[in-house]
Amino acid sequence: MTSGSHRWFARLAPVGGLVVAAVLVVRGHLWLALAMAALVFALLQARLVSPRFRGWFEATATRAAHLVAHVVGTGLSWFLLSVVFVAIVVPVWVLTVPFHRRRFGRPRGVKGDGWITRGSAVSSPPSHRTFGPERGFGGSAGTPTEARAPATDEPARDNPPSAPVRPPRWSGRRHRVLVGFGVVLALLVADLALGAVLSATGVREGPRGDTRRQVEQAVSATMAAPPLADEPWVEEYRQALIDYQLGGGTYTPFLVRGPRAFTSESLNTTEDERLSYTPAAGEGEPLRVAFFGGSVMFGVGQRDEHTIPSEVARLAEEEGIALEVDNYGLPGWVSWQEVQYLERLLARGDQYDLIVFYDGFNELLVQGTGYSPDPTHLGADVMDRFASDYHAEHEEDPGLWDGASELATAYRRNSGIALLLGEAVPDPTASQGGLRRATATPEEQADAAIDIYGRAIALANALGDAHDTPVRFFWQPAKAGWPDELIDRLPDGVIDVSHALDGREDEVYIDEVHTDEVGARIMAEALWAEIGPELEALSDDAER
Repeated sequence: MTSGSHRWFARLAPVGGLVVAAVLVVRGHLWLALAMAALVFALLQARLVSPRFRGWFEATATRAAHLVAHVVGTGLSWFLLSVVFVAIVVPVWVLTVPFHRRRFGRPRGVKGDGWITRGSAVSSPPSHRTFGPERGFGGSAGTPTEARAPATDEPARDNPPSAPVRPPRWSGRRHRVLVGFGVVLALLVADLALGAVLSATGVREGPRGDTRRQVEQAVSATMAAPPLADEPWVEEYRQALIDYQLGGGTYTPFLVRGPRAFTSESLNTTEDERLSYTPAAGEGEPLRVAFFGGSVMFGVGQRDEHTIPSEVARLAEEEGIALEVDNYGLPGWVSWQEVQYLERLLARGDQYDLIVFYDGFNELLVQGTGYSPDPTHLGADVMDRFASDYHAEHEEDPGLWDGASELATAYRRNSGIALLLGEAVPDPTASQGGLRRATATPEEQADAAIDIYGRAIALANALGDAHDTPVRFFWQPAKAGWPDELIDRLPDGVIDVSHALDGREDEVYIDEVHTDEVGARIMAEALWAEIGPELEALSDDAER
């Protein structure tokens, strides 16, 4: 670098510091960004005030530039040479090795069967030299070699000096082969190690753990919404909800995923339901109401005692009605799964005085992620992938290249180069596991959702009639609202409460459909306005 380029580099160094500060702000590290900006400002001031410091700074910046250039240049050189070696040199060498001559033959110049005695590898010394081989070389240990003729001016005719013997040609090639394989193996191991470091540090994200990252990002974004951000319990609840969502569980026939036991400070479930508010014991047997729905009924963003069922129990308590509520909501469920769960509960002998379904959002969501005119559920593509993998691994004859293909796929998933190039991350919009996602217009998706929802209502009513239990259906609100043409097509008997939160969207919504605990109270009041008189009549009949 010239002196002018030194000065320009020194002048650009503060700009680089400001760029780093801007990146830190974008990444959410405000204090680190302020510290970087303060450091840049201090350096600029010192350069203006002290010429001596300015000279030292420019010299230091120059040395740093040289060092960075050397390190980057060396690293790029090694990287490019490694790529050329692996992609070009090694394949060409492998292709040419079979055509080399005398791969396993005798070394040239060696007669007989190719074996060389240990002593014959050393030729007799020239006649004009007065010394010979060391004692014992070529003979038995500790004994001199055979007597040689006295040295003369001419070499002995009967004992001419032997010609130098070439080493076996293949021995050198074998060494090169081993070195080549060692280099390739080292590069592969380095690539896998780089992939492990990139994945473990989160610098690059591969397919492993993609569901965990999606759940963590979605839950964190929801819990950071203004209605919840300042709540003292939100951080504990955020981690509990992540743990619950990612806690695994066994496959439940027909339901795919069912409730499971979970314990935390503010989110608790049994193997059947989520825990709810329990009113003080009153006189007589309390009425029992079962609530079914998806994540909104489950109460994402709400503690156990402040979900919609818990708030309904509080409203009943305020009216003097003894009420026991069961929160059977589960994140991701659609009405078809809820009806099947109701059938299971009734079949085992559970009895209720009233059954409430609260749906809407998931009915349209499942059609948007995987259109189907028949009942389906969220995660159908995952189940199809499991079935495809099982079929390929256990029900098909192995192919010639199956093992190599699986090995290549496993390597690609863990390759550092693939992670850097972005090739190891699956396309979230692509079909997974062989499932062909049918494309449909929004109108066709709405048609399928309403049709399946109507069929689920018919089954739920049939179950209620068979057990002499009334069933009520509610269509839930969404922050963006619902088109009038969709609301007009709701099946008969569905109560539309989608306008209960109108005008308070910014106050209670924490995402497009979930609300805070205030929103849960408002929705409980909307439901109570419809089912409260019915429960009051049932309570009066029970007292009589």
